[in-house]
Amino acid sequence: MREKEKEEREAQKEKEEREVQKEKEREGREERAAQRELKKLEMELEKARERKPSSVEEMETLAERYRVAHPNKPLAKPCVMENTFIASAYKANQKTGQYTQNFKHRGPAFAGQEPSFSGQRPQNYKTQSSCSGVPPVDSVLKLAHYVPVAGHMGVARTEERILQSFYWPNVQKDVKM
Repeated sequence: MREKEKEEREAQKEKEEREVQKEKEREGREERAAQRELKKLEMELEKARERKPSSVEEMETLAERYRVAHPNKPLAKPCVMENTFIASAYKANQKTGQYTQNFKHRGPAFAGQEPSFSGQRPQNYKTQSSCSGVPPVDSVLKLAHYVPVAGHMGVARTEERILQSFYWPNVQKDVKM
């Protein structure tokens, strides 16, 4: 009697082990399929970067697919304004802004000339605005550098944090200052 019970327990244990093994194999197949899908999406995004999206809708679709594939990586929403060039905000800040003064001191190209920022963005940059204006560079630097809940951040982390949402010429140099 005991041998029969022992055999039944062993048979049950083997059956459970086979089920666990099948479950692991199924999870492995699902993981490999997800990795293949992610690789395919990354290749598609890389191709799109090379050829440049032809419309705002295409760019937003690619960005949304990237957000789904990489939920832990924030993606800065491009700051675009309807038929407006953001440089007008820089022009207003150039005369007083500590970090935008370097536009005037770039060498022979600007010697004796006021820097000129004019023109229209390509068609794919024209859409409803997600920006209310361009914040002062020094405020962005201070806010990104001294995070109340994270404390004092170093150069690399500050630069990474700023580049998630902002860009201006010499951003890396300004962060190191």
